[in-house]
Amino acid sequence: MNRFSVFEVIPKYFLTSFDQILFGKGFGSSEFSQIAIFNSAFYQQYGAINYLGYFSSYLLLEVGILGVGTYLLIFILSFFYCFRRKNQLNLFALTLSLMGIILFFYNSSFRLESCGYMFYTFLAISFTLNKNVDENMKRRRKNV
Repeated sequence: MNRFSVFEVIPKYFLTSFDQILFGKGFGSSEFSQIAIFNSAFYQQYGAINYLGYFSSYLLLEVGILGVGTYLLIFILSFFYCFRRKNQLNLFALTLSLMGIILFFYNSSFRLESCGYMFYTFLAISFTLNKNVDENMKRRRKNV
């Protein structure tokens, strides 16, 4: 499987019903562990196809088309939000949003605690700081 054949191969061969195409197989149903007894049944049967190499294939299996759409919608909406409002903090969040979309297709780094949680935290912090900057600007305008 390559990066873009994921959306053709997985629904065709692994998500067999309409419900599974929409909602996936469920959280943890295609999980991998370093300890063999904790591997999911799906991984034990199909782990050789290396579906864990890309975050998009892993997420599509577990949460389906609706879950993938919702996941990508977060980055797409934050990208357009930041694109409309131009300042330094929005430029940082704009870059993170674009990186989030690219990394979704590129590799599986979002599955790692060291990358995924840090990435989402920085994206959230940039929006929080931006909200504080906007509130301070409103207060300054009132006082002037």
